[in-house]
Amino acid sequence: MLRKLRGFWFLWALLAAAAFSVAAIAHAAPALIYGTSTTDNMMRPCSYRGKTSTNVSISATSAATASALETGRVIRVVCDTTVHFRTASTSPTAVATDTLLPANTIEWFVSEGDYFAAIRDSANGTCYLTVCR
Repeated sequence: MLRKLRGFWFLWALLAAAAFSVAAIAHAAPALIYGTSTTDNMMRPCSYRGKTSTNVSISATSAATASALETGRVIRVVCDTTVHFRTASTSPTAVATDTLLPANTIEWFVSEGDYFAAIRDSANGTCYLTVCR
């Protein structure tokens, strides 16, 4: 009887360890998907509760956000046209050699109190920026 109990406790401990491992992996999954940062913003990159959004109309000339994006927040950017963009601490001007963001592609970055500027690649459109909470 004692031998059966030992086997039971061993099996129970093994199952508990496996369940704990699965829970740990599930908890770490957002970090694997969105980056390795341990900040709360990167673990849950965009809670749509209390979010703020801004739009930038894109044309042949550089267009920027009217104000700086909130420092330390994850910013989600998606544009309905292919653009070249840059961020800077003061009045950026995007040029055709800046980072390319294809149409309808989501880009994430952490703001350092920067402004966002973009210029079209070939067609006018809009960039939608969401400051994640």
